Amino acid sequence: LVGSEMCIRDRSKAVEACYTIDAGPNVHVITIKHQLDTVRQYLQQIPGILRVVSAPVGNGARLIN
Repeated sequence: LVGSEMCIRDRSKAVEACYTIDAGPNVHVITIKHQLDTVRQYLQQIPGILRVVSAPVGNGARLIN
């Protein structure tokens, strides 16, 4: 629900972001790099958000032996 609130509010400002929720209480918000600061600011304004952590895209899947 937190992610839904953010996405609805962002539509009027043309910010591209979507979210997914894992098995725990964590909401993962996915956005494009040049909008990271804008999305971070939105998230930090939502009551109940304790910490915002960002991570870049990884190297992708690979086979290991």
